Amino acid sequence: MIHAQGADRPARAMLGVLLVTTASVSFGFMPLLQRWVTGSDPDVSTAMMLMLRFSLASATLLAIILWRRMPLPRGKTLWCYVAMGAVGYFGEAYCYFGALLFLPGGLVSLLLYTYPAFVTLASWWLLGTRPTPRTTVALAIGTSGMALTILPTINAAHGEGTGRWAGLALGIGTAVIYAGYVLAGGAMAKRWEGPLQGAFVIMASAAAMFAGVALASGDPLPSNAVAWTGIAGLALLCSVVAITCLLGGLAILGPVRTSALSLVEPLATVLVGAALLGERIGWLTGAGGMLILGGAALSIEPAAAPTTKHASDRS
Repeated sequence: MIHAQGADRPARAMLGVLLVTTASVSFGFMPLLQRWVTGSDPDVSTAMMLMLRFSLASATLLAIILWRRMPLPRGKTLWCYVAMGAVGYFGEAYCYFGALLFLPGGLVSLLLYTYPAFVTLASWWLLGTRPTPRTTVALAIGTSGMALTILPTINAAHGEGTGRWAGLALGIGTAVIYAGYVLAGGAMAKRWEGPLQGAFVIMASAAAMFAGVALASGDPLPSNAVAWTGIAGLALLCSVVAITCLLGGLAILGPVRTSALSLVEPLATVLVGAALLGERIGWLTGAGGMLILGGAALSIEPAAAPTTKHASDRS
């Protein structure tokens, strides 16, 4: 099995950093690809888009798994991965898009990227994994940079009264669910040496949940090539590549350092938006980007060993 202690070796640590960074950059293309889908075909529902994304992604991974004759997880391991997809990814997506009904995307993203703090606190409280001072500082720097990156959009919040509070609750719920997903992924990586197979079960489970919603509502399929291209990108880049790399990085770095390094994602999102969507980068965004990179670089130091007897089996 893969053990987080292997991250003490520099080459293995750098592999983990490369995997998590690749996942973060891949996730950063999601707003662009979603824009392709919804912009070219407004009739495509969120449930239909996500059903197609995860169905295509899981089918691609299944083909690779069968071709390479890789074993699939069974028993308790299988059901844990099913829960990560059916509860984690499904719940996180619906909270995220629900929050967008009341709050602007920038504020929702800010709320989502509070999840590294939840991961660090939960790892310390539940698993006995005390963060090193360097990891704590890295999280503080990266989170501050992320706040500056999104700060220009916060004043655009248009939710009022009860709706605004509902949006805030859903946004925080997104972060809490995703933090649980990262912690579960770190635990599963210690028990199952197969990020491809784990990613397949997760995405197939999420696809089944979204299929139930989309088919029950009678949502139409995309009607043009641009929308299908966006869905293919969401499936291959933002799912197959991103989720597999994330699970592989979790196996090496553990949940705390992975969540700290994942703060590269909002920076990637901003850069993709500026380069391909014509979104302007102000000085606050530029300063925030530098802090995000600094926090990510600082997080590369190996994490401290767990302080409890069984923490290494659960982190």
